[in-house]
Amino acid sequence: SNEMNNAMASILLDAENLLDSNPEGPNHDVAERIIHDVQEARSVFRPFLVSAQEVGPRSELLDPYRILKTTLDEIKQELPDRVQMVTHIPDHPEYIKADASLFVKMIRNIVNNASESMEEPGIIKVIADVIVLDSESGTADALDLLPGRYIHLVISDQGSGLPSHMIQRAFEPFYTSKEKPHAGLGLTETLGIAKSHKGNIKLESALGRGSQFHVYLPIIVCKAAEDSVQEQAIDHDLDREERTILVVDDEENFLLSIAIRLKKFGYQVITANNGADALSKYNEHQTEIDLVITDNYMPVMDGPALIHALRQLAPSLKIILCTGLETEKNMNGLHALKVDETLFKPFSSDVLLGLIRKHCD
Repeated sequence: SNEMNNAMASILLDAENLLDSNPEGPNHDVAERIIHDVQEARSVFRPFLVSAQEVGPRSELLDPYRILKTTLDEIKQELPDRVQMVTHIPDHPEYIKADASLFVKMIRNIVNNASESMEEPGIIKVIADVIVLDSESGTADALDLLPGRYIHLVISDQGSGLPSHMIQRAFEPFYTSKEKPHAGLGLTETLGIAKSHKGNIKLESALGRGSQFHVYLPIIVCKAAEDSVQEQAIDHDLDREERTILVVDDEENFLLSIAIRLKKFGYQVITANNGADALSKYNEHQTEIDLVITDNYMPVMDGPALIHALRQLAPSLKIILCTGLETEKNMNGLHALKVDETLFKPFSSDVLLGLIRKHCD
């Protein structure tokens, strides 16, 4: 897990660097594919760890529309010839806090269920929009959700459908209405994913008339979301050029990738390849350094030892711990460290820059 996440972190940052270096160039599509493939690799890998209770859902600020588009484009290529897909996904961003891999898993489970229900040629429609749920009309209460703005995702099929008395059973473990042995945990898992993200799913169906899955996920409106959008149009900021970040990691490729990324957005960067090297450089540049981003596991001196030493020197120094390992044992150890944020590899630039702006700008 740790080694794979470390490798994916470098690849993702390198692809974003490549994309920014020449947005209109011939490598644009290549970079986009690499970013998508890394996200897809994580979406395939992490659910197994979550199911094994080795990791918990990772809460990140995401644009679900962007993830939907790339995921559905890939699913279209996998559908049987008898099934077509029609999509309507808005172009403007909205933001949710979610685990990207579980979000993709939820979409795939619903679409796979829809495809399997269609023995005859037909269409799967996927429509996304924003809906306001409130208590006065009862819409929030009916879905057991808090009032507010939600991403409303509707996935409908032209399959066999379910009689009304069986609709609630669709989410039971190992329940199936299909003649073939497809029973499993797909829809049970899907409902669990939605609820773990403070959302819900409503199923509408009628025998012989297909099914509609309504997915509701709460929209997040916060400064970090606004910053992540504005950041795309900013190359340098005069104040930011005065901000210096010490980045510590024993993976040379990752160190190079993140340094290029941060310099692109105007930050001064000092790098170190272990805790002892970082401590030496901090002592040399401590009046300049505003933030430290450090890896957890490193030779010579690891992240926790470095953090302890830095806290002795500068109790108010902003520190972000970066790690590729999310096991329960590792997480319990991290809670005891005095860090301002914990950042899990692989991560996008939006997530990285959002945390830096929160603690550094």
